[in-house]
Amino acid sequence: MEALPADALHCILASLGYRDLLAASSACRHLRTAAAADSELWRNMCWRRWHRSSLNAPLFTLPRQQLDGDQHLRPDYRSLFTSGNGWVAPRFALQRYAGSSPRDELLALQPSIGEDGTTIAVSSRRELRILELGSCPSARLQVLRAANVQQDSGQESWISVASIGSEGLVAAGGASGCLAAFQLPEAASGAPSPHSVAATATLAAPGNSCAISQLHVMPGQRLAALRDRLAVQDGTAQQGHSALGVIDVPTWQHVAPSMADVLDGYELAAVVPAGNAGNAGNELVAGSVKLSDHQAISGWPCTRCSLGMRGSLCFHKSPASSAALCMFDLRAQQPMVARYSTHHRSLYPHLELVRDHFLLTSHAGVPVAVWDRRQMNAPVYEVHRLSGETASAGGLPLDDPVEYELPTSQALHLSATSDMLLGRADNGMCWVWDLSECLGWQDGSRQAGSWLHTAQQPRDWAWTQPPGDEPAALEAALDSPGTDCDEGHCDDECSGQPLPLGCIPPPFEVWRVSQGDDTAQPHWLPPPAAWLAHNRLLALGGLEPDELQDAFSSGRQKAKWPCNALIVASLHREGR
Repeated sequence: MEALPADALHCILASLGYRDLLAASSACRHLRTAAAADSELWRNMCWRRWHRSSLNAPLFTLPRQQLDGDQHLRPDYRSLFTSGNGWVAPRFALQRYAGSSPRDELLALQPSIGEDGTTIAVSSRRELRILELGSCPSARLQVLRAANVQQDSGQESWISVASIGSEGLVAAGGASGCLAAFQLPEAASGAPSPHSVAATATLAAPGNSCAISQLHVMPGQRLAALRDRLAVQDGTAQQGHSALGVIDVPTWQHVAPSMADVLDGYELAAVVPAGNAGNAGNELVAGSVKLSDHQAISGWPCTRCSLGMRGSLCFHKSPASSAALCMFDLRAQQPMVARYSTHHRSLYPHLELVRDHFLLTSHAGVPVAVWDRRQMNAPVYEVHRLSGETASAGGLPLDDPVEYELPTSQALHLSATSDMLLGRADNGMCWVWDLSECLGWQDGSRQAGSWLHTAQQPRDWAWTQPPGDEPAALEAALDSPGTDCDEGHCDDECSGQPLPLGCIPPPFEVWRVSQGDDTAQPHWLPPPAAWLAHNRLLALGGLEPDELQDAFSSGRQKAKWPCNALIVASLHREGR
């Protein structure tokens, strides 16, 4: 045994479970010493125990030790594995940005994630701002540019926003159908901006007053704008139908006629650019839903749906009224080049594209459906159900979901990096999936054949602690051979399952007061948007009056009503 090379011995030990490792360590002193001293071995065991990936490992407090002759503290994965199953109830440290004053309510935000940090475009009642958040874990939100746009905007509410380039140009989409560009000056502080700017360019669609709910920056200095009939449903007679437009930023003009679903009664509800530098930003994917009879006639949301449910999630319609995914190519004579049924009557109004080819959708009864754009006959992967049980949820790094209302449906707002997927329900509950694990990307393959097709089973929102003190027994066994212990964590049962994070309070409805009328009318319900950026979670959430008051140290303006805010959640570890 002593003649084995160190790397060969490491490979042998790394393939063992910890019960087998315990037995091997009891066989001879050489194996026991090798097992106790190999930090990489214990690191692999930690990752294998918690979903066999790095997904859960960063959530656990990581002990550190100083080796002889080394000036630096090194991670002690052995202690992590053997101390209380590695769970020390981590919590996320939260930053909150609620605008320049308690009355300056946030309406929309859109992050742009780069290698050195994240740039966030923010729209509020009075101002447009560009924020910056560095990639360092200790970085704080900084205001780069800001301007007051209320005077020039009149009664318009900018419910979608996007930062274009690095020179302070911001595109803003209005609830009444106006698309405008603003050049923001540099800001010296987070106080209300002294600068009042007018739009440098505006673009309207005659005869179409549908709200511009989504803006996406595309390659080739282009901007995709979606006019969404279902985004704002306040009973008013909105003119026109949902339409997708692509704007050339330098000239602020449409590069092609507006695009829509070719079938009558269907309205576009979501869009995502599918282009890259290779096709100069010419390809887009849009989601389309059939209007229910109530939506088509009155303009109000369906009376049979839950209060606050998105209009596109209504499923009270004929089973044949399936939502669709529409493929658009600006280079084609007819821009709509393909149309595929989703086999669901509903569609969450947000699409996500990951690794160029894989399209993520969510529906009222199916939280996650994954499509391969090269093979669109059926989803290649689906999550059929998320459990609503919250037993033993006290260890979640965010708020306990029992403190919030149940979600109105299974639909999630999805956002993804190349390896991780974040889903957030309309009650604020967040889950994370490791795409490399649950979707078969561990081997590096991008082919649809490598995806797992097994359906995920319901799972509680919390982890379960193993009975007894088995990991401690393993720690002692490395010094005292002959001790046995039982498995305290079942890795196979957790494979492919989402990691529950807890709740970030969902955003509140934004209210509009008409001129000469003291009655507030419901106007805009921001989506529960959330993103992953540099090991942080960015979300648009709601603050109660006392929380809003705490966000402003001056305290001169007392907060009377709840408000929306940008919430940045970063992992807080003890002793760091």
